[in-house]
Amino acid sequence: MLDDWGDISPGAVSFAEDVAPPGAYSPAIVGPDAAPSTGEMPNAIKGRLRVGVLSDYIVLDPFSPLRMSMYAGNSEQLRIGNLNGFLGYYSDVYGIAIGNASSYLKYAGGTLQTSGAIQGGTIDIGGADASSFHVDSGGNLWLGAVSFREAPFRVSPAGDLVASSAIIGGVMTGQMIGEVNALTGHSVNVTLGKTDVVSGTLTLQLAEGKGDTYINSGKTDFTNVDSGFILGIDDSDSNTPKFYIGSATKHLSWDGTNLESTGMTLAGATLASTSADAFTVNSDLQDVNADLVFGRTTGGSATLRWNGTLGSFDKSICLLMGLHVGGPSDPGDNNLLVDGTGTITGAFGCNAASAQTAYSSGGALAAYGAGANGFDSGANAAALHAMVVKIRAALVANGIMS
Repeated sequence: MLDDWGDISPGAVSFAEDVAPPGAYSPAIVGPDAAPSTGEMPNAIKGRLRVGVLSDYIVLDPFSPLRMSMYAGNSEQLRIGNLNGFLGYYSDVYGIAIGNASSYLKYAGGTLQTSGAIQGGTIDIGGADASSFHVDSGGNLWLGAVSFREAPFRVSPAGDLVASSAIIGGVMTGQMIGEVNALTGHSVNVTLGKTDVVSGTLTLQLAEGKGDTYINSGKTDFTNVDSGFILGIDDSDSNTPKFYIGSATKHLSWDGTNLESTGMTLAGATLASTSADAFTVNSDLQDVNADLVFGRTTGGSATLRWNGTLGSFDKSICLLMGLHVGGPSDPGDNNLLVDGTGTITGAFGCNAASAQTAYSSGGALAAYGAGANGFDSGANAAALHAMVVKIRAALVANGIMS
């Protein structure tokens, strides 16, 4: 090996001794490995070797730890062997690395790392069994099957994702969440949370001015026109949360301020209680009968009605306490107090007496005339006596007199 091969007129060449000092030039003979006669291999270069004299060259450094490097423009691009000082390695470690600080491929210590773009045709890892991983030239990615269509997990270049199950711990945003039918592209099942693993929520959000956000069936707007339901955020009404369910004639609706119901039936054996201070029938003030109906099988329904003039109840009524007509004072238990006049068109009884019909008065008395004992005749006295007897009998019969 010459010490100055690029010089047309080289100086004197000196050869190293059998045991050359470190860093000295030494000759090498090209050929197969052979037993040395002087204690060293005849085809071995003992020191660092550089191939190339300009900015592009190769360096082989046999001193431990060994390395081989390729340079372009005086910048190291590839190293095999000791990676210390190259592409983020700062200790002696054997491997291979190529690239620069932003785009590289490197392997050392059992770890393969890459940065920057990867271009290629297809990826096929694991064959066609349930542990396989595939990416085709069209950009489809799938796991667990030989074909994209049959895979339990797959993602298309359009962003369509199919997974047999998933646990998502962070925020997931999108137009569809759940198991997707491969033929129709529609969600099949959606489960929020997982038992003993994680809880879940479904939160609706809205892009200002880009339409409503909602969950629905039948209804497509927050009205009672169509049958169905809609739950969501009304973009046209200051992003107000709303809920409408039912039809045009029977519905329950929340418009963000008021909860209203039409044609609703409360089912169940008991309506336990209400904290409301008032209950209004016909609150929209239509000019119709306002009815409160109490229904049952035996005895039929009973209706309490206000027709705009009179209130009425169409069944017999039993008052277990007193009744005061015309005033606010307490009449006392089992008492009737009437501030005005009373007219009874049928029979009545007082003090537990049976109701009595009117007694016959016997007709009008004859005209009064002077006579013995103040009567003009015994017949008139007899008639007056008979009337008094009948009056007493009527008062006794109606419980007024004993």
